[in-house]
Amino acid sequence: MRRWAWYGHERLYAETPGGTALGYLDLKTGRFHSDDPSNLPLGPLSWSTVPG
Repeated sequence: MRRWAWYGHERLYAETPGGTALGYLDLKTGRFHSDDPSNLPLGPLSWSTVPG
C-alpha cells in the first residue's frame, strides 16, 4: 500500500507482494480504480482494513 498526494488529489495504490499493480483508491471520492476488472471485487475488502 502506497499513499500518493498531488495538487489536492489523494490516493492509496495497492500492489501484490510480487509488485503487480492492483489499482488505487481515490480518497476524495472513495472509488476504487483498476485496469483489470477482476480486481474490482477485491477493492472494498482490501480497503476496509486500512487505518484512517
